[in-house]
Amino acid sequence: MSMSDILGDDAKSSLRVSRRTVIAGSAAATAAIGLAATGIAGAQESTPAADATPAATSLPAVPPEITEFANDWPVAQGDLAATRVAVGGTIDSSNVSTLGVAWEYALDAASPFGAITSNPVVYGDTVYIQDNSGAIHSLNRETGELNWRKDYGVSTFGPNGVTLGYGVLVGVLGDTAETVALDPATGEELWRFQVANHGALGITVAPLIYNGWAIVSSEPGGNTKGIYEGGANGVIYALDITTGETIWSWDTVKDDLWGNFRVNSGGGIWYPPSVDDEGNLYLGIGNAGPFPGTEEFPNISSRPGQNDYANNLVKLDPNSGAVVWNVNIKPHDLFDLDNQQTPVLGTVNIGGVDTEVVFTTGKHGYIAAVHRDSGQEFWKRSVGTHKNDGLNEVPEGETIEVFPGILGGVESPLAFKDGIVYAAAWNYPTLYTSTAYVFDVAAGGYETATTNLLALDGATGEILWDVLLPYGVAGSGPAISNDVLFLGALDGRALGFSLSDGSLVWESQTSAGINTSFAIAGDSLFVPAGSAIAPSESTPDPVPGYRPALIAYKLGATGTPTLGEATAQDTTGIEGQIVTAVDLAFEPNAFTIPAGTDVSITLVNDGALQHDFVIEDQGVDSGLVNGGESTTFTVNLPAGTYEFICSVEGHAQAGMVGTLTVE
Repeated sequence: MSMSDILGDDAKSSLRVSRRTVIAGSAAATAAIGLAATGIAGAQESTPAADATPAATSLPAVPPEITEFANDWPVAQGDLAATRVAVGGTIDSSNVSTLGVAWEYALDAASPFGAITSNPVVYGDTVYIQDNSGAIHSLNRETGELNWRKDYGVSTFGPNGVTLGYGVLVGVLGDTAETVALDPATGEELWRFQVANHGALGITVAPLIYNGWAIVSSEPGGNTKGIYEGGANGVIYALDITTGETIWSWDTVKDDLWGNFRVNSGGGIWYPPSVDDEGNLYLGIGNAGPFPGTEEFPNISSRPGQNDYANNLVKLDPNSGAVVWNVNIKPHDLFDLDNQQTPVLGTVNIGGVDTEVVFTTGKHGYIAAVHRDSGQEFWKRSVGTHKNDGLNEVPEGETIEVFPGILGGVESPLAFKDGIVYAAAWNYPTLYTSTAYVFDVAAGGYETATTNLLALDGATGEILWDVLLPYGVAGSGPAISNDVLFLGALDGRALGFSLSDGSLVWESQTSAGINTSFAIAGDSLFVPAGSAIAPSESTPDPVPGYRPALIAYKLGATGTPTLGEATAQDTTGIEGQIVTAVDLAFEPNAFTIPAGTDVSITLVNDGALQHDFVIEDQGVDSGLVNGGESTTFTVNLPAGTYEFICSVEGHAQAGMVGTLTVE
């Protein structure tokens, strides 16, 4: 699919004119605000006026692909309003039981959150995905065969992803904070642009392509090598789709990071903006840092005030990048509780009047409805478990448990259909002092988390139904086809629920945990399964071996997911203890050995990432073990209870912690 195929000769000619005009316009904008057209844009409250950015006048505002493939899944959230509804979906409650596997495409990427965290996009006969090493894959929709693959070898937390518009396929590279544009037919790179070079900044957002621009954002939590370090601020960039040059930019934080650029960080977006019919952009902004503080500045005393625009819902002018209005959903946030999800646009009847609203949510565990024109908040509703999250400080010397935690709350995108909002709230806590945090892994980590799946009246916020699920749902937001809501669970199951009451109507066990959302196109459901499995009461025993893949389910297909070889084994033999590491979990995560005795421990890495087994301050260190390999080491300890961890950055915080009892 080439640029000529998408736009036609007339539009292609217009695009060439646009390129020349944009270069001139960019030069004028550069003179006005002191920015290099291809450099890193600076911070400003507003950016050049519409007459300084003529690119939008030469191309249709809505990319032709979004119109042509509206019945597929052309953007990460399904459509520009982010409703996550499959317009052309034919799957419903009468036929969902006939879904079977049509094909599987194995994935080989590795990152702190697994192989893939991006939403697939579907355009006609092609499916595009981006994995967590930055590789972009073009697949045949019917067969799953690879058309082409572009490798980058750049790690990311995700969610990342690709978008097609004006004949250009655009993706992002996490740790290097780059945006890349490819020929969608061949994978040939057309341009590449780095938006930041701060060691704690990355790009994790799937691009929005609109009005001749690719819109991306730097993100201070988006670099796996360093997150929320001082001076890392999230900035939104509108890049010319044909050249990658910056047309405008907008800093998502105010007052030079709230008066302390050395210590503070924050803002940026994790998920793409939504767009209304007039082209206005709606953004859910990420949290402020540090959290909950530092030794020098406990209880976030380094950033007094509301900390705008962190945790805000923002309406942005489509031509200049200036703020129309903003609502701070979680002001002066102590606990890393973002307002990070894509805002969802819809129309509901309020007081007998059809009213255009925008719904916003995030890790803070609230859903709010706001008037699109005025920014007036109609309602705000808490969902899931809440505990201590309203505190303004943690008492000195105390440790408190907070729900939602750093990985909890509404970690997954919303969906909206026929006046009803659908959400999944993950109940997962974090322990805080006034200067530090730890995940509450003592109770079993991800395996103990629950999820509230809810439907809310979009006009009033009234909860219509609320189903407590005994497993974690994180990152995998609802995708709706007719009367069935699909999402994925951390226990590796793809699930379908009734829109009417939240009852389970379909399930399929995969061989990897699912922490990203699905695409639906026609009679097919595309499921990315890429993280470690966090077993639930529904998980097979033994747990399937890790095998990440994009799985295409189709009505009438008869295949089943390929499950990796199970790893259950005798872990208490005379020769010692076997501990299996899967991505972000130890199995078992608690065992006992005799005191004062040489005991051999074999660490088997059955995941995709590197792992180790470390007991800090005791000299116990297995060394790093690659996926598919193992190592044996000897432990001799006095009686006591010891914590063992994987010391790879971020792994212990995500749940790779266990308890060794020596007696």
